[in-house]
Amino acid sequence: MTTNNKISNLVSSQVPGFVRADHPNFIKFIEAYYQWMEQNGETVERIKNIKSQIDIDTSVDIFTQELYKTFLNLLPTNSIIADKAMLLKHIKDFYRAKGTEKSVEFLLRILFGAEADKLDFYYPKVDVLRASDGKWFIEKSLKFANTYIDGIANTDVVSIKNALEHSLITGNTSGATAIVERVDTYYDAATLVREIKLSNQTRDFVSGETIFALYDREDGTHTIAANTFSGIINKINILKAGTGYVIGDNVVIESNTGSGGIIQVSDVSKGNIKSVYVTEGGAGFQNNMSVLFTGGSGSGANANVSVVLSNSYYHPNSYNVVYSMISLEANTAINNTKYSNLVSAITDPANNSISNSMSYFIFANTGPAVFITVLQSGNNYLTPPTTTIVANTRIQELGILGKMKINNAGLNYANGDMIVFDNIPGGYGTGASANVTVNANGSITKTTFKLVPGFHIGGQGYDQNYLPQVRIPSSASGTGANIAVTALLGYGEILTPVSDTLGAIKALTIVSGGSGYATVPTINLTSIGDGTAQANVTIVTGAYTYPGRYLNDDGFLSAYNFLEDRDYYQNFSYVIRMNQSIDTYRKYLKDLLHPAGMKLFGEYLFVDEMLTLNVQPTFQTMSGNNIISVTGTYISTANANGSRINITTSRNMTNTSLSYIEFTSGNAINSIANLSNGIFNVASNGNNFIIIVQANNKVNGSGNVYVSI
Repeated sequence: MTTNNKISNLVSSQVPGFVRADHPNFIKFIEAYYQWMEQNGETVERIKNIKSQIDIDTSVDIFTQELYKTFLNLLPTNSIIADKAMLLKHIKDFYRAKGTEKSVEFLLRILFGAEADKLDFYYPKVDVLRASDGKWFIEKSLKFANTYIDGIANTDVVSIKNALEHSLITGNTSGATAIVERVDTYYDAATLVREIKLSNQTRDFVSGETIFALYDREDGTHTIAANTFSGIINKINILKAGTGYVIGDNVVIESNTGSGGIIQVSDVSKGNIKSVYVTEGGAGFQNNMSVLFTGGSGSGANANVSVVLSNSYYHPNSYNVVYSMISLEANTAINNTKYSNLVSAITDPANNSISNSMSYFIFANTGPAVFITVLQSGNNYLTPPTTTIVANTRIQELGILGKMKINNAGLNYANGDMIVFDNIPGGYGTGASANVTVNANGSITKTTFKLVPGFHIGGQGYDQNYLPQVRIPSSASGTGANIAVTALLGYGEILTPVSDTLGAIKALTIVSGGSGYATVPTINLTSIGDGTAQANVTIVTGAYTYPGRYLNDDGFLSAYNFLEDRDYYQNFSYVIRMNQSIDTYRKYLKDLLHPAGMKLFGEYLFVDEMLTLNVQPTFQTMSGNNIISVTGTYISTANANGSRINITTSRNMTNTSLSYIEFTSGNAINSIANLSNGIFNVASNGNNFIIIVQANNKVNGSGNVYVSI
């Protein structure tokens, strides 16, 4: 910058007159000297324009470099990609903000530009585990109905919400006050509920009273009023636990006022099987037969039969049972030299009969079950399991009558009177016969099955679900007897497992507190379980207090909290997360901005940005006029690994199946046999690639569709 106010123009007027008169050349010399000093960049010119030289917008290059050295001496000026002039203008604000997140953001932005856009700060101290650091919150609420705005009934949800939220409500009767934090509208058991969440409550609200609040709008101050609607079940007490209850059982709530309450059994006692009592022994069992436990929600119980009544009192102790069946002889040839393939050849021709060719087994030491031994008691049974003996399946298939019960002994019968078995509708057994044994009065004391030639003792083919009726023919002299068949062999047992108290109520949960209960309702538990459990409830008639809860997992062991250490998880560490290595900026940050006493960590932040393309494919029409449309997404043109290509048919592809996709640049083939549509993963590298979709047309042959992306 230059100016007309030059010293060279003033020299002659500033020296004494005798100098001007006697030494003109000296005057010219001085003027020439100042003219040279006043040239751009020389001393006088710089001094006269010092204010403009220290302004970065008007300074010459030599001064600019000095400004950089003075104010940016700690910054890597060769690495700065930001405008240095602009940086100088704001460097004072930068230095004033040293140690703040904003200053770090500024430094990294001038070093890395847009790459610092994803910069993030993390302070490990926020995840350090601290004892008793949980945020406990207890919420209160009021349910309301019959809303009026300025005396006019209003049911509009938005209007009510805008009027009540953040307003001070007052109870007209109680004088209680509270701040409305939130207005909720929801359905509870198909009933519309309006509820306000409260804070800063003073005094208690009264059930059924009117609450009101003042609120401002553009057109002035307005009033909203509503009736409280409380009477909510808020606590339940178990008086007697009972037995046999099941988790999920619904409890009956009896009341003439409120409605909507729902209470369920949420926890019951569990136990194991201590013993199994034989209520009815059945027939046809053997020692060591297993006992099957089913149901009861538990597991692991195991038992077997340890004692049977094998004295032939109810049925024979032993049976000679034919094991051969038609199904087992399916491969015996008609012209076979022996009757059975299951037995060895019979050498005595005189005994070469069908009966001698049969396979037999002895079912011995059998009788009704008397005692069950529990081998393993199991655990977690909620209700008594169903208990049955695993009997011999072949014996069960034969359907042999095994046990009778004398319901009425009658009179005047004789020893040996016969018993007749009559099938009921649906029954189809045969071959059973029996007689009676009587005492001195002719009363029947015992029944005994008798052998009928060609049948087992007790007959065969009977069904446990269609047991025959028993009668003594009228030819007998006695009267009044009543006898019934109770079991076939392998059936008829009644076992009762004995355990700890199962299904005793340990907890009842209030699923919904309902509302409007003016008096305490009655809890009726007689229709579930054994009906002996008892409980009562309490209700809240003002503001309802919800169970307290933690707002987060702070202070929880095994949550996302870490024990404090001396390096990372401590109060004086911080982490910078960005897509640059910390080695590229650590020195500059520590020299310029790093707060004393803090510890710096850096994390490399990788962001997978999937760029969606609206691909306009170029395709070659296949034979049969089949067309495939292609859309896709990819990570970058340099590396397409992990990309997704969506292949969809646009028309005429019902008889075509896609077999594979090939990417010419990556030379990758993904098998997709027998699919007409699909999404396929890309494994390809290269800046540009061509997708070849091979399609096998079942009608018109095959062809390729070439798609360029």
